Amino acid sequence: MMADQQYEQKLRIERNEHSFVVDHDRPERTATVLIDVVASLRDVDQTTLEPLYNTVDPEALGSLCTSTDCSLRISFQYEGYAVTISGDGRIKLVETSEDK
Repeated sequence: MMADQQYEQKLRIERNEHSFVVDHDRPERTATVLIDVVASLRDVDQTTLEPLYNTVDPEALGSLCTSTDCSLRISFQYEGYAVTISGDGRIKLVETSEDK
């Protein structure tokens, strides 16, 4: 996928069979990174995705990722992925059987 290559230059994506772990250097932009990665993985334009704010408060994600407590985590379902975001900004996506 061409889009994957573009994002890999800015992000570190570890791929496993049905999961992806994303590290990035801008934790205040976690919501944007999540949308970019999901769009890239699904090979769609970002505007075709369900708005993230219908699932989780994007500002709350930013607050979580600027916390000094790296043990904090939030998990939710988004666009066919079980998403877990850690306090250090790491994003883990696991494909679900849900087909969106």
